[in-house]
Amino acid sequence: MYSFIDLLISLCIGLAFICMFLIQKLVFPKTYFSSLSVILEYKVTYRIVLIRVFLIYLFGLVIYWITLDVKNLLLGTFIGSFLIIWPALLNPREIYLYPTSIKMKLIVFFWLFLFPVSSILLVYSSILSFPESSKLFIEYLRASIIPFILGAIFMSGNSKKVYDILDTQISKESSSFNKGEVNENE
Repeated sequence: MYSFIDLLISLCIGLAFICMFLIQKLVFPKTYFSSLSVILEYKVTYRIVLIRVFLIYLFGLVIYWITLDVKNLLLGTFIGSFLIIWPALLNPREIYLYPTSIKMKLIVFFWLFLFPVSSILLVYSSILSFPESSKLFIEYLRASIIPFILGAIFMSGNSKKVYDILDTQISKESSSFNKGEVNENE
């Protein structure tokens, strides 16, 4: 059961989900599309769809990394994706859809509901891949970013000692992920 705090957290996650697409629309308008763009036969390419899939997947990884809470993340994703399609469900005529038959209305509603379903599935897949993804990220930090930062900062013989300390700390975190010490509240 969800507590009031859980519902507030889920609502905040849902609003962050909406904001992610608003930022994409403002910053990268050529890569933004809506579910209705496909129905209205606007040009939607595979590249744009892959960008959308990547954004939702990355959203799931980042929010799960922050919260480590499966149920709030999934509920927040559902709330955000449902709020995105809500105007089209409420009044499809105001968004240039004029379904004339019940069959056409069902097709439009089915198509619109694919967005929340696919978003939840993508976020859930990012949760399932979190231990491996975080392990790869830690290895990337260890191999490339940390030596670059330390080399740029210290440029002297002291960087080896600092590097060893940071490498030891990251190895400890990496081993805790390898042991499966991730909190999965399913």
